[in-house]
Amino acid sequence: MSETETVREQFIILETITQKHAQYFYSFFKGRKDVYSKRAGKPNPKTGKTGYYTQCWNYWKPGICPKYEKKKIKCADCPEQHYKELTGKVIMQHLTGAREDCSDVIGVYPMLPDETCNFLVFDFDNHDDTTNGDDYANTDELWREEVNALREICRIYGVDILTERSRSGKGAHIWMFFQEPVPARTARLFGTALLTKGAESVNQKSFRTYDRMLPAQDHMPVGGLGNLIALPLQGQALKKGNSAFIDQDWNVYPNQ
Repeated sequence: MSETETVREQFIILETITQKHAQYFYSFFKGRKDVYSKRAGKPNPKTGKTGYYTQCWNYWKPGICPKYEKKKIKCADCPEQHYKELTGKVIMQHLTGAREDCSDVIGVYPMLPDETCNFLVFDFDNHDDTTNGDDYANTDELWREEVNALREICRIYGVDILTERSRSGKGAHIWMFFQEPVPARTARLFGTALLTKGAESVNQKSFRTYDRMLPAQDHMPVGGLGNLIALPLQGQALKKGNSAFIDQDWNVYPNQ
């Protein structure tokens, strides 16, 4: 472990994860409960990237799952689709991070079936072909400046947010929570206004490292689930001070 990682870890108060932690965690990061995804244990050998896979009771079952038979079909179109429900046990596994391959990390679908959402996320990770490794790391430091610019915009307009340093340590998510579910379209229009009109307040011409907002759609795709977002406080990454919430000086909060 590097000196930087050691210093980061010392700041974080280590706790034994309980069901109470899981319940409190989900009260903020509330997406769909009838379906969720998990991070793959190994990168794709062709792309070198690690994906997230929708959890299904029939996944890869011989004679049942079309993917096992090497048939190209989307899970949403599969007649044998039987999604797993997100449970407190799964959330606890995510927070504990017992698996070194990080295959216990979960992603949720923020758009609910009625096309509302409980939070909006601004993604400043690098999702293009220049990504370094499988964790969508940015290749320069411009993202820090742009994250700080959006944080300042939110401060000016009185918008409460939390900033998460990504699992790579070289990217960020800015989380905005709503007191009650709002239409995804409304949330995204508000986010767009912050990025465009708000940028004028801080003389920010553009956000080059900004990737997308999540939910990524205004309306639910036909037969689909919309884009997922990996949840923060991932057990293994947190040991290095990543997948963690940070203050204005980019230091992790001790009590994550």
